[in-house]
Amino acid sequence: EQSKANARQYRDKWCEKKIPSDEAILARAASFGGPTRVNEKVYEKLKQMWIKRHAGPEGYDPALNCLLNRDAIDDKLDQINVPALVLHGADDRMFPAQDAKEWSSKLPKLWKFEIIERGVHHLSLTEPGDEVIAQLIPQFIKETL
Repeated sequence: EQSKANARQYRDKWCEKKIPSDEAILARAASFGGPTRVNEKVYEKLKQMWIKRHAGPEGYDPALNCLLNRDAIDDKLDQINVPALVLHGADDRMFPAQDAKEWSSKLPKLWKFEIIERGVHHLSLTEPGDEVIAQLIPQFIKETL
């Protein structure tokens, strides 16, 4: 419940204005293990993506409410009967790598589980996650389809 309360508090701060402040964007990015300074290479990319997708109450509020009100799937992972590739950032601050390892071990057709060193929550937007994804997804598709 505390994490939901924190998320609601953050949502309210994020939705104060149509375009979130750099302070709000940096706080959100840092919570994922992402950029911590405005001038970092990936910061502008994240900022523009978040503004486009989630700026203001009509964007971020429904997205966060969906996450807050969803059903947990932890007890249903063993029912996913298709090949799965699980990539997880070692520096993900939202979900510890150990949790990802535990969750993926419940997948009956786990093709590969890999922890990406220096990887954060947004693997596809940051190095080295983007490079690992570019390598492993085609391999996964080739070997499992």
